[in-house]
Amino acid sequence: VRSNVAMFAKYLVPLQLGRCFYCGSAITAGRAHVDHVVPWSISQDDGLDNLVATCIGCNQSKSATLVGLGHLKTWCARLMIGTPENLAVEKLAKAKGISRNTVRTRNIARAAYQNAPPGTSVWNSGGVMKTLDTKASLNLIR
Repeated sequence: VRSNVAMFAKYLVPLQLGRCFYCGSAITAGRAHVDHVVPWSISQDDGLDNLVATCIGCNQSKSATLVGLGHLKTWCARLMIGTPENLAVEKLAKAKGISRNTVRTRNIARAAYQNAPPGTSVWNSGGVMKTLDTKASLNLIR
């Protein structure tokens, strides 16, 4: 059962300094969309680590696709223990009583990229689609 993740916007927008995770445009909690980095249709992961605040344009353009290397690299920094990004998410989770399971999210992401069929297109800002580089993607998801 898919959760209502929109409620996380009020936490994610300040974490992202009021910027869309993907394009960097200014967003507010009231108008932000919450996106599953690894699409829910692939992962069924509604965990905090798989969620980012986005502008409406990026969320609608990305839809249910995996992200390209640039966004994947930025997102993976949130998953790496000890990085400033990970510590900020941990602080948020503790302050708001939100559970997180970074290892589960990382494993789901690894499986999604590893099992994507050859020739899969991944989404990049501006709606630019590129062919998945599986090896480079998996190197980012440790």
